[in-house]
Amino acid sequence: MTTINQELFQLAMSEEARPLMDLVKKHCEENIAPIQQEFYDLHNEKEDRWSWHPRQLELLEGAKDKARELGLWNFFLPDNDGNIGEGLTNLDYAYIADDLGKYPLAS
Repeated sequence: MTTINQELFQLAMSEEARPLMDLVKKHCEENIAPIQQEFYDLHNEKEDRWSWHPRQLELLEGAKDKARELGLWNFFLPDNDGNIGEGLTNLDYAYIADDLGKYPLAS
């Protein structure tokens, strides 16, 4: 009879990742959601469909700057010393990525 590793059934986000998840949610609600509609509305004001409206770029750069200030810019990538980002497991990152997916500009 095969023994199944019970840890495989632990599918909850780790407690270590919760503060990061809360920060991601707060950033999306406060900094991304308010600009999404304006960003998409500007699509119709562009010169051609392959270009960006200057205001779209301004909105994106502002959101990126806020993410950097909060430590949320590429937080999943390893640093120069080989430390894996915020130490997220794939499961932890899956929860965060799921939330980011609710805000296309945040993904």
